[in-house]
Amino acid sequence: MAKSAINEARSGLKVVFFLDLWKWFLSFYIYNGKVNWELGSELSLRIRELGRLPVLLRLGTNDFSTLKYVYIDKFHLPTIDMLESPKTILDIGCNVGYTLLHYSYKYPKAEIVGYEMDEDNVKQARKNVGATAANVSIVHSAVSSHDGNVLYDKNFRACDSYSISKHGSQPQCDSEIMVASASMHSVVKSFGSKRINYLKMDIEGEELNIFRNDQDLTWLDLVDSLNIEVHSDIQVAAAVSSLIERFGFNCRFAPISPVCCTVHAWRDGSKYTNKSNFK
Repeated sequence: MAKSAINEARSGLKVVFFLDLWKWFLSFYIYNGKVNWELGSELSLRIRELGRLPVLLRLGTNDFSTLKYVYIDKFHLPTIDMLESPKTILDIGCNVGYTLLHYSYKYPKAEIVGYEMDEDNVKQARKNVGATAANVSIVHSAVSSHDGNVLYDKNFRACDSYSISKHGSQPQCDSEIMVASASMHSVVKSFGSKRINYLKMDIEGEELNIFRNDQDLTWLDLVDSLNIEVHSDIQVAAAVSSLIERFGFNCRFAPISPVCCTVHAWRDGSKYTNKSNFK
């Protein structure tokens, strides 16, 4: 009886400890301790990295992990000095808009365009951006190796990010969603004569179809710097870097996990400021 009571008490203490740790983590690392519950299925959090501007977080989704990824890990940010005042930022795979809000806060004079293929994420991104970020526009479209249609499976990921499963096919089940897709050539062309000062890409594996030897990558001539999340190992990140270097870029890459890396690319004339973290 005594041992059972002690074990139960220890279990209870562990639960309390982790709940307190969770509250402390939220309060001190992400927002300033204020949670608004009136939205019902959403939380409104005031983010320190945005000067305490609010963002929305959907309960029962992976929005919280996305929030941490953006405002704590900050893998989406540029790492070169020339981008103190970018004029154009292109965010491929903008999810629910947290990255767009961060770019808008840091670069209020930049034109910022985000692409996202999931309709629910697009709606949430537009709610998050709202009237706060007037320099941001969001396009509901996938970005892939070609213009046309692609499929993704809504059951494959819980409401945070999805990966393209098929190109040019018809849905075979209710969870498969067909969406229009634009090639990088079409995306870059939509900017007209403007150069893209900073391009961030996080599209859950489709980047491996875009950055291939048999793909026309001449659109890179209109880009000044890139931040690409490569959903593979360090050898594949090195191969992607080699392709990009052919277009006059310097590259650094580093692992985020055993199956994911970041590739940063910039042109001569800009100073790389984070070499210590990269191979």
